[in-house]
Amino acid sequence: MAKRRLTKTAVQEAIHETKTKPFADQVSLTLKRMDGRHEVSVRLFDRLDDPRSTPAGEALIGHLEASGWAVTHRLGRAYSTLTVSEPVSAPEEG
Repeated sequence: MAKRRLTKTAVQEAIHETKTKPFADQVSLTLKRMDGRHEVSVRLFDRLDDPRSTPAGEALIGHLEASGWAVTHRLGRAYSTLTVSEPVSAPEEG
């Protein structure tokens, strides 16, 4: 899978392609971090200690990581959130 720019639309397409819409509740707008990288949050329907423990979570996270993006999980009071971000670029060697 080719690496592509991280956008809300790209994350929504990943949800559609992996058929995980019942797992993912909302997708936020694309945010630009202070370091220039982009970030998108995905609110999950359930509060999960480990989203990879479900087939839908494993499929969606695997697809996002295969696209070259970093995925982190945050456990909230009522729901879990996946934060998808562009990875930190490795410094170029000269």
